[in-house]
Amino acid sequence: MSDRKDLVLVCNPKPNLLDRVRAKGFEAVSVFTAAAPAYAEPLSALVIEHAGDAGVVIGELNAAGLRERIAGVITHSEAALVLADELARRLGLPSNPARASAAAVDKSAMRAVLQGDERFAVANRMANDPGDVADMIALHGTVVVKPRDGAGSIGVRVLVDARKAADLDYPVLVEEYLEGPEYSVEALSVHGVHRILGVTEKFLFPGTVVESGHLFPARLTAAETAELTAFTVDFLDLLGVRLGVTHTELKLTPKGPRVIETHTRSGGDHIAKLVTLATGIDPIAESVTAATGGHPEFAARQTYWATTQYRAFEAGTVARVAGIDIARHMPGVNLVESALEPGLELHEAESSLDRPLGVVAIGRDPQEALDNANHALDQVLVDRT
Repeated sequence: MSDRKDLVLVCNPKPNLLDRVRAKGFEAVSVFTAAAPAYAEPLSALVIEHAGDAGVVIGELNAAGLRERIAGVITHSEAALVLADELARRLGLPSNPARASAAAVDKSAMRAVLQGDERFAVANRMANDPGDVADMIALHGTVVVKPRDGAGSIGVRVLVDARKAADLDYPVLVEEYLEGPEYSVEALSVHGVHRILGVTEKFLFPGTVVESGHLFPARLTAAETAELTAFTVDFLDLLGVRLGVTHTELKLTPKGPRVIETHTRSGGDHIAKLVTLATGIDPIAESVTAATGGHPEFAARQTYWATTQYRAFEAGTVARVAGIDIARHMPGVNLVESALEPGLELHEAESSLDRPLGVVAIGRDPQEALDNANHALDQVLVDRT
């Protein structure tokens, strides 16, 4: 039996995570809950696909003689969070408890955990029909309805009129609407100790719940930052989180911070990249260290502000696109992400899938970062039919 611990079990990885596993001195065993993408095999010691069950994965590891070489399990995929934690527990490796990983993907389960503490409780119920939604509107005036296990703002709506609940995909989670600006707190936990990486400011497309951008770090007073971060540490303790990167979305309401949802993974929309650009800390790389039993050692050194900004468009069909390459060469731009091409059907912003153009940019102050991103977006010209 080998004493080497040179492999990391990586669930639904993207290339950036596989690169960081290699940079930390490990090889990857890549596990996919569906078919494996083409990039996986060249970057992995072994690829296991169509494996949504922990028993299947462990059987494959045993058959390949690799089980004893696994040093840790990691994912940054929403669809694989529960699977990764179950694998880690069954392999005797660092993990989050089942309650924490379940609450991170099931918003109703998270609310149930929080209801016993008035600091974190938010009025909610599972609705099975429009009458249940109407009851919540009667109690709270404005409510948010969402899938219990959704992501990317898909299926999320703000309602004040019960008549608009007829076409929802039931059952849905219904929550009281929380007033206040929205932020997220990025953290890294090791053995139940939560280290705050910073607070991200959120932007929404007007009249929607769809995020149009993020700014890291957020433009907050020292007191507001301290309030949000202390609240998040207590929240993660209550949930039982012990390991890995977390992305906790909150609103700063007149009654204090309240949690919208949390994820035991890095935030979407390149938030991990924003943290790295602004502070030099790589949350994805440090999560590999934590998952393999190490102790991440880093010091934040903020030198920039970093932002992701998106554009959505009125409904139509793309006829012609110009300016993408110009945008990539604008001052402060780190990344331009575009799905725009002739023939693409455009939709008004109802979810994160309706944002075909995005830019990551940095600046020496918050406004410069935002200006750099928006100036780059302005270079892209889209003709529609």
